[in-house]
Order: sequence, then structure tokens, then C-alpha cells
Amino acid sequence: MDCVFQPAGEMFRCKFCGTKKKQMTRRNCTRSTGLGDTVAKITSALGIRPCGGCGSRQKTLNDWVKYRRPEPPQWISTQELVADSYRLAGMLPAETTAIAGVPRSGMIPAAIIAAHRHLPLYTINQGTLVDVGRGSRLDSPPPLGLVVTVDDTVMTGAQLKRTRKNLSKYANVQHAAVYVEPHARTKPDYSVAIVDAPHLLEWNLFNSTFVAGICTDMDGILCDDPPWGEGVSTKDYETSIYNAIPRYLPRKLPVKAIVTARQEKYRAVTEAWLERHGVLYDDLVMGPWATVQERAEPHAISCWKSEQFERLRPNFFVESDKHQAIEISQISGGWVICPDAQMVY
Repeated sequence: MDCVFQPAGEMFRCKFCGTKKKQMTRRNCTRSTGLGDTVAKITSALGIRPCGGCGSRQKTLNDWVKYRRPEPPQWISTQELVADSYRLAGMLPAETTAIAGVPRSGMIPAAIIAAHRHLPLYTINQGTLVDVGRGSRLDSPPPLGLVVTVDDTVMTGAQLKRTRKNLSKYANVQHAAVYVEPHARTKPDYSVAIVDAPHLLEWNLFNSTFVAGICTDMDGILCDDPPWGEGVSTKDYETSIYNAIPRYLPRKLPVKAIVTARQEKYRAVTEAWLERHGVLYDDLVMGPWATVQERAEPHAISCWKSEQFERLRPNFFVESDKHQAIEISQISGGWVICPDAQMVY
């Protein structure tokens, strides 16, 4: 995952790996998980090239002296965003005449607030407010008075600073965001909650920069869970997974790997579904079991997915089943996201 920078005098320092920078730019965090990682960094800095057994010794030292794992990131669900958008609607001035959503995620809370306050909804395109339509229930809007822009989050404040500059030609504009990072250099006029980085947004996770460091379950995450078990025929199972309803789809960047408990014999139909829905991924890892009975053994799936977590070393694993998510986190020691439980374990 990216470094999480916090102010440190005139610099910014990652609270995980300690790297200092003049600006809070994106950077892959190189935090150490144990003594082995620290030794590897020191030897690398001294110009010592690793030998064939260094990786094994690094893992042994990591297991021997493990560092305290940072607290898992906060998970913010779409349901929470909707509820907090209603709260934000009540905070805006009574004299507000229009709501303008900041593309793209800002349009979600903006649309909720505009409907709740019965106000016209605009978007922002190259520094201009563009009416997105009002439907038959809203009369033609009066001349613009107070316009409030709405975004889902403010992290560094850079986007908010650009928005203020781009809309400076309008006489009366204020700015709101549902969530604000406490160290943002530029803050909105209105906000609902302070959220520390790192935090994960359900509505944006699979199309954010986090996705390149994610391994994900398939059924229950990328698509609805298909029926499976001893009473389901191979033909019916293939039909159900081919016609599975999509859920979260990575389409901006490829996920590191899709790790699915589906058996290898279903690879072709799985790849066909992924291609049909434009899912981007680097690797597709299928379950090793020969029979459904083997796969159904207690803890079989959790232990196998934990092995893949250790092998692939992603920043996060996304798992649909709460109990499996807890087990994978406990076995691997890694962060496991479970959207249905609205938790990161």
C-alpha cells in the first residue's frame, strides 16, 4: 500500500516505514514486518547482493522477531456514505441554490444531497458548472446564488484547491466533503467526519490505486455466490457461474491476482466471464481440489487462501466470507477486507 504521510516539522513522514519527503506524494510503503526485512534493507543499502538462501533466512528472522502490525485501515461502506451524505445535507446553508458534484465519486453524495434538499444538481467540467438535468419534479432553476460543491473525500486538499481556483469566476461558491483527512492542507467549508489515512472506500476500492496490490476472492466479490455442493450438477454449476451477476469490477487497473476456490476444471468458463465483463487482473489462481468434498473440508479454503497470501504477498486480500476472512488474517497475519462484514481484519 502507499505510504501514509503525516506532518513532521517542515517535512512529511510515513507513520509506517519512516520515510521523509517534502510533499505527501504517493509512494509504495516499504514497512518491515519483522527483523528479516530490516536486515535485508540494511544489507541492500550497504551494496551487499542477496544470495540464494537470503530469502529463506529473511523469512526465518521475520517469524522469529515479528514487528507489531499497524492498525488495519478503516473501511467505509457505501451505506455509510449515503447516511453521512444526509447528515451533510442538513449542515449546508438554507440559502443554498444549487449543488455541484465533483467528478467522479463526488457525484454520489451530491446527487443524494440535491434530491434531499430539492435543489438543482450540477457537475463541474473544465471549470464550468454544467446542469445534469432536473426531471419533471423540479422547476427551472433560478439564477445561481450560493452554489455548494460536494466531494466524497478530501485527502491532501489538492483537488479542492483546484476546484476553488477553477470556479473562481462564479460569485458565490462554497465547498463541502463528506470525509476529510485531518492533515489535509486545504479543507472544505463543511464536512461530516474526520477519517485518518489509510482508509478504504467501498465505492472506489476496485478502481483506485490500491487495486494493484490486492488479491481478491471471486465469488461474493467480483460476482454473486453461485450455488455449489453435492446436489449441484457440473452443468448447472457452469451455467450459474457463466451467468453470475457482477458485483465489484476492477476496470481501471488489474488486481494482482484473483484467488478463487473454484476448481481448475472451471478455468475456461471463469475466464470467459471475466473477459465478458472487462475485469482486469494479472493472475487467476484456481483451487487445487479434485472434488467438491475435498474443498468442503473444515478450514480447507481458508488455509489454501492463506498460502496464496503468503506466496503472492499482496497489501490486502478481499474475502467475501466473514469466517474465512478472520481465519485468513489470523493464519497469514495480513490485512483481509470483508465488504459484507464491513470490516478489515
